[in-house]
Amino acid sequence: GGGSPGVGGSVAAGGPPAAGGGAPEAVDGSGAPAGGPAPDPDDSWATLRPYGASPSESYPLPGGRTMRWERDGPIAVDEETTLRFSVTEPDGSPSVLEPYMGMLSHAAVLRGDGSLFVHLHPAGSINLTAQRRFTDLEADGTGAGAGPAAEYEGPGHTATPPTNPVTFPFVFPEPGAYRIVVQVKPGATVETAAFDVEVGAAASS
Repeated sequence: GGGSPGVGGSVAAGGPPAAGGGAPEAVDGSGAPAGGPAPDPDDSWATLRPYGASPSESYPLPGGRTMRWERDGPIAVDEETTLRFSVTEPDGSPSVLEPYMGMLSHAAVLRGDGSLFVHLHPAGSINLTAQRRFTDLEADGTGAGAGPAAEYEGPGHTATPPTNPVTFPFVFPEPGAYRIVVQVKPGATVETAAFDVEVGAAASS
């Protein structure tokens, strides 16, 4: 199965064979390598459906929950798109998402030919220098409530209160096949879903 390395620092169990053609590392019940250090609560392991085998808008998560991609319609290249995902409990009620690594969710967009890998955060990504500037302005009272300061708090950037669904603004740069890998933390475990989509050419004007 495929994995999701790089999305929120995750590493997939059952990955490629070790150097020399050996079998993948043994894993314990949590998916972490057997005999290794205790897992960090923000670490994650996932075995995903093969690439191209997850075209639906619903993905079953290992803990019995379901992640849904709430699409607004066809996606075209060079058009701003809001990628919106919701998570529900087995009884259909909304899941409460906990922050991990300072965010309520992490996502990655991968192009089928390997030419694109983009790591996304809810409501957009911000570089650490800009984040620190907003935090400093908020701390000295000159930038309270301004811009991304409302989304990012403190040097460890604790996320805003849990919300569900989570959204990611994105523009697909070229037509073709893509995979969107989304991670959330409902409860104590990070869970991963994958959605495959074919992005069409830009609409003619």
